[in-house]
Amino acid sequence: MPQSCGLFYSDYHGGLPNATPVVLIHGGFTDHRCWPAQVRRLPNRRVVAVDLPGHGRSEGFCAHTVDAYPRSILRLLDDLQIYNAVFIGHALGAAVAVALLDFHPERVAGLGLVSLGMRFNYPDGAETLLNQEPESLVRDLLQRAGGQDQDSGVTRKVALEWRSNRPGLLAADLRAGREYGRRNKKIAAEVPTWICVGEEDGITPAVSARVLQAGMPQSSLRVVPGAGHLLPWQHPETLCQGVSGFVKCFR
Repeated sequence: MPQSCGLFYSDYHGGLPNATPVVLIHGGFTDHRCWPAQVRRLPNRRVVAVDLPGHGRSEGFCAHTVDAYPRSILRLLDDLQIYNAVFIGHALGAAVAVALLDFHPERVAGLGLVSLGMRFNYPDGAETLLNQEPESLVRDLLQRAGGQDQDSGVTRKVALEWRSNRPGLLAADLRAGREYGRRNKKIAAEVPTWICVGEEDGITPAVSARVLQAGMPQSSLRVVPGAGHLLPWQHPETLCQGVSGFVKCFR
């Protein structure tokens, strides 16, 4: 896996030379490996999946605000000679994609927002719970994540990954998620946008995603029946089909 500008990333060249590239931004408490292999290898596309600063094998520090991440991502893309892309993000990564559009709309051809609403429904006192009873916080977040297969091996794998993170990463991602919610404004996206949420997601409920969609005239919303917040892990085929269909809109 290559590294540039302090960031680790995967770079799949599976597309036509002039096709609009796709950039994948992972969510909180994880890294680029959250994306299913079939999403990281979309046919007829160049797909870059990045580890955010302080996550995975990337250098740097985790930020306490989503607005701090676009500069690092764009520095990497400049080095890769990618100047316009479709940005697909999951949860906190989707909030980072929105920040990219806010600050650098000329770089964004389209947005794919997976498991995102107007805010993240984290438990009250999550930061305190992280310091005192981190295991209780992980259990609470997984319960809120929802979905019909909470007792599956996939969910247990996610729980193990979350628990393996250092406390500083968990704390920073929680704060960045809360900061996103404090914006308390509709997001006016003037680019094609695909929003996908799980019907049983308690962290970014479907009703919140509908409010988000209201400010995006070129958007579509898909609510996946029986799914929760962990769409990349629990429903990889559904996610891949949705992403593939969306990116076909771009040359």
